[in-house]
Amino acid sequence: MGKIILTTILTTAFGVMFTGCGESEESKRNLELLSREAEAQRLLREEAAAERLRRIEEARKWHRIQMEAYEKSMTPEKE
Repeated sequence: MGKIILTTILTTAFGVMFTGCGESEESKRNLELLSREAEAQRLLREEAAAERLRRIEEARKWHRIQMEAYEKSMTPEKE
């Protein structure tokens, strides 16, 4: 997946570098749109990864709380 992103970005970068080499206005717009789409997809992936990590951390937190409550309920009270 990372290779696809890198390829898209490099292709876009090369396209931008060579825009003055006889390309039409439509080609320039297409390259710009591809670049914007690649950036939007990257941002969405980053947001999804951050959300996934947040959910994992939240699940770990609740698991710790549950385990502490379980251990507390299983420990005999001292008199």
